Amino acid sequence: MNFFRQEVDSAVDILLTQQIILYPTDTVWGLGCDAEVPRAVEKIYQLKGRAEGKPSIVLVADLAMLARYAAEVPAELEAALATQTRPTTYIVPASKALADNLIAPDGTVGLRIVQDEFCHKVVRRLGHGLVSTSANKS
Repeated sequence: MNFFRQEVDSAVDILLTQQIILYPTDTVWGLGCDAEVPRAVEKIYQLKGRAEGKPSIVLVADLAMLARYAAEVPAELEAALATQTRPTTYIVPASKALADNLIAPDGTVGLRIVQDEFCHKVVRRLGHGLVSTSANKS
């Protein structure tokens, strides 16, 4: 069955134009954009009144996508991911595949393998990480 098909298609169409979406995550309602597009990330910071350098997390579909955005994936992290049952964000050294303005001043990024069905479908279809930050002012 194709639950959310139209909604996922609409969200991805918006993301592909470097715009922002409002969407339900596995923890809160969030604002999101393509994690590889600096201008889109900048729009989120402006909308939230958030200073650049105050990082947001990136939702990914699976371990392969997480590995694309992490400079390294330690064995301990792989083991933790294998037993994870709740939405958990991992802070790791960031790779250069991410928008520069998503990377914390210490060179790290927060990554979470998304469990929510809608988010997972959006991230999978987009093929990139999805910025996730709460839909409120910072």
